[in-house]
Amino acid sequence: MRFVGEGDSGHGVLMESKSGEAPPIGASPMEMVLMALGGCSSVDVVDILRKMRQNLGSLDVVLNAERAPEPPRVFLRVDMEFVASGEGLDEASLKRAVDLSMEKYCSVAAMLRKGGTHIAYRHRLKPKDVPEVPAEVGKKALPPGLHAEAVPHHAEPDLPFPGGPGPMPHGGKK
Repeated sequence: MRFVGEGDSGHGVLMESKSGEAPPIGASPMEMVLMALGGCSSVDVVDILRKMRQNLGSLDVVLNAERAPEPPRVFLRVDMEFVASGEGLDEASLKRAVDLSMEKYCSVAAMLRKGGTHIAYRHRLKPKDVPEVPAEVGKKALPPGLHAEAVPHHAEPDLPFPGGPGPMPHGGKK
């Protein structure tokens, strides 16, 4: 139940469905949809802030989703939180960039909405005194060949959405 998807770019991604036969090493197709939403909106936000001449140091997007209980188990709701940092980063500019991405530019968000998914989003600036997490944290989640040193990791306070997160995209529990 493992598959490699390859795009016209020649780049591939590993996907799999829970089979119980072996530990999972790839994301589920529905997790990939959420990652596409986070990636698409992130590209927009970074580009918009760059054009605004804002100093963006990091951008994390945290997503939680609720799926339909019966097949097809489409996303009913997605909650997104954009967490940004940067020396002198203006909160109003961050809000404007996120709003433009989510309401105008992000094709994945538009596609999901047309399919009936409710997307809620918010933004916040990362507190300046939050320490970085040691490189050992998160190594399990990285794809093969990508080393933790290449990916910045930051400690984040756990700020849930009102009502708490929905189930994980593949149907498991958090």
